[in-house]
Amino acid sequence: PKTKILDLRGKTVIPGLMDSHIHFLLLGSDLLYKINLGECTSVEQMTNMVKEQVSKTKPGDWVLGICWDWMKIQKEKQGAMVNRLELDAVSPNNPVWLSYIEDGFAFNTFAMKLNDYDESWEYWKKDPEWTDELNYIERFTSGPHQGEPTGVFYGHVPCDTMQKGLPPEASSTVIIFPLVISKSGIR
Repeated sequence: PKTKILDLRGKTVIPGLMDSHIHFLLLGSDLLYKINLGECTSVEQMTNMVKEQVSKTKPGDWVLGICWDWMKIQKEKQGAMVNRLELDAVSPNNPVWLSYIEDGFAFNTFAMKLNDYDESWEYWKKDPEWTDELNYIERFTSGPHQGEPTGVFYGHVPCDTMQKGLPPEASSTVIIFPLVISKSGIR
């Protein structure tokens, strides 16, 4: 009896689609500046995409990637993630920062050194005091680099220590991020 009928003249209404935690501007930045690794099913495919981006990037500038999913490459690497040595092989002169779909990041050695992670770092071979089940640095378990960081960091605490040198998004480009998102079909 209290139902109100509206004539939308052919337009569609989908009620209830609201995402209050989308990080709208960051999504625009991701789509504009970062390589999307979401469909990669092998480390080789990931490193090839990084290598391709490196070829378009000035030496010393960051190569940024998003959405890599270790579950898609797990069988090939028996559960291991891409490591800094594999990234070093395709990007020796550019820092690399790859964002995992959950709460982790992979960095190459160049990026780690920019953030003072090298052999002189107090925690190069041992875990920092903030290490717990959610915040830790993955380490090589065998070979010549045993005990050293693989370049994969889990959790906000270790990832926050890797912010030095990351390129800030130019304030003049922030205005175009919503346009980039809109062109991707997100309105």
